[in-house]
Amino acid sequence: MTVYPASASEQLGLPILLERLASLTRSELGLERVARLAPARDLAWLKAELEAFDECLRARRSGESLPEFGWIDVREALRRAGPQAACLEPESLGEIATVLEGCRALQAFFQDRAASYPIMLRVPPPFRMPQPSSPKYGV
Repeated sequence: MTVYPASASEQLGLPILLERLASLTRSELGLERVARLAPARDLAWLKAELEAFDECLRARRSGESLPEFGWIDVREALRRAGPQAACLEPESLGEIATVLEGCRALQAFFQDRAASYPIMLRVPPPFRMPQPSSPKYGV
């Protein structure tokens, strides 16, 4: 089911809204995400997204301390490592570890509150990082 025609975005002032939203982003990732935003054309998808957003909003307003960490754009480092298993400099590895640890902490937050935030549990888990005592590290 179409929510409204694609031509309606201009009439609704979407370009102005996107410009303001882009000015509030704190990262390149945020800017790219805003640039990809478009009016929803599928009602079922829109309802699911709004339910997930509502859960996130309730979590933010709950007064509980959500895990916070800087969203670091590690895409270029991951591209450099690629399938060739290239080596990365320590700074890039540290940034990747920070992102993974933050994702893990956020996932644990929602797992501990599964009854309140069931939709957030369906978000795919982050990569599994081997622990330092793992044989993969040669320890």
